[in-house]
Parts: sequence; C-alpha cells; structure tokens
Amino acid sequence: MDEEEIRRRVVQLVREKAPESDEPDSAGQFVLLGDDGMFDSVSALDLILAIEREFAIVVKDDEVRPGNLRDVECIVNFVKSALSRVSENPSSA
Repeated sequence: MDEEEIRRRVVQLVREKAPESDEPDSAGQFVLLGDDGMFDSVSALDLILAIEREFAIVVKDDEVRPGNLRDVECIVNFVKSALSRVSENPSSA
C-alpha cells in the first residue's frame, strides 16, 4: 500500500470520527491529539481502534502519543512504519 492510499484512508477515518468538522477536505490539517487537539481521550481511542482495524495493525500502548497521532501526517508515517514492521515480521501483527 502506498503513502497516498494510506493518507486517503486515514483522512476518511478522521472524517468519520470527527463529523462535526465543517471542512471535510481539510481533515488532513486537523490537530487530533495534544492540548489543542480536536479529539478527547475517548474519541482518540475510537480513532486508534479504527486505525487498527483499517490497516490490520496493533497500536501498542507506548505508541499512543502525539508524535505518532498528533495529525494526519503523523498517523500516515506511523501506519507506514507499522505496516513495514508487519511485513518484516508477520507474527507481530
């Protein structure tokens, strides 16, 4: 799966989890986690579970941090890394 496909799917998940956003095309620019993020802890957990299902990956507890999940670009990079780990070691999924 290439980066653009990952980004498209991540943006779609963000749109689904944040329907109150009035600019759906700008979902890639939203700050999701952190002090100025649009997701609280419950909605962030919901997004993480959706990411795990969508990409067949496991997000470990120590990976749930703004550096990985702050915005769409961070999530795309995190998913690429997680998919790479899974392809290198399928039993780690």
